[in-house]
Amino acid sequence: MLTATVLTCAIDAPDFCMNLALHVVWTGDGRALRPHGADVTRSGGFIYVQESRSEIRFGTAVATVSDGETNYTPEPSFLAFMTNSGSNVLVIRPDR
Repeated sequence: MLTATVLTCAIDAPDFCMNLALHVVWTGDGRALRPHGADVTRSGGFIYVQESRSEIRFGTAVATVSDGETNYTPEPSFLAFMTNSGSNVLVIRPDR
């Protein structure tokens, strides 16, 4: 279940002549959406079934993008979401 995450890393931005530090805290808000679907294709005597599943949850992200002196993102986001997705393919060869 998507509930919260923390990301911390250093960003090397030599084209901008600065190094930045990134720290993000994402917190889920409300219920997660769980869309899913399946597609069936027939080709060359085979049946292909592709199933996809995902989980999407909206929330709020609070971040610090800083060069050590200035925080370039002082306000929380107005829209942030996370997603987790995957798919499976089943190949069926019917008896002939």
